[in-house]
Amino acid sequence: MLDCRLPEAFGGGHIPGAYHVGLTSSFPTWAGSILPPGTPILLVLDRPSHLWEATWHLLRIGCDLPHGWLAEGMQGWRTSGGEIERVMQWTVSELYERQHSEHDLLVLDVRQPGEWQSGHVPEAKHIAGGKLTEQIEKVPRDRPVAVYCGSGYRSSVATSVLKANGYQQVFNVLGGFSAWQACGLPVER
Repeated sequence: MLDCRLPEAFGGGHIPGAYHVGLTSSFPTWAGSILPPGTPILLVLDRPSHLWEATWHLLRIGCDLPHGWLAEGMQGWRTSGGEIERVMQWTVSELYERQHSEHDLLVLDVRQPGEWQSGHVPEAKHIAGGKLTEQIEKVPRDRPVAVYCGSGYRSSVATSVLKANGYQQVFNVLGGFSAWQACGLPVER
């Protein structure tokens, strides 16, 4: 299941086990980075008009045609009684507070190495989002994990990878490092 909706929509309720890659200009890059090769794909879209765009991007990166799509979207899934999973969405202020009150919280930065080196949330662990599927064992399963990137898009992709791989306590930080800096929160270099 590939959920192509916005990060806030994915976090608010998605089909358990679904991967999330929002349908933006970055869609082909991230879909190609996280989807297991040869896996049949079913799409979850914001609206039916997105079907062709998502399909075209998937074909361009070498995926087969999607096997289908959720015709009535998440509303149809919910009203049919389908199971729903959520990813809590935190602001940077919530992350800052939780980092000081929950001592076992792991903060995971999924930005590119150059972004990480120019500054990051203090005490964060770094794994570039495109490497997460191959380095997932470096993320402990027995701790809550708050994931951030530059704005909240890549972190939403990363939280979906963690959730699809059985991680239970996963949080997406909306606004990411851009919001962290805009709020004047401490930066580690």
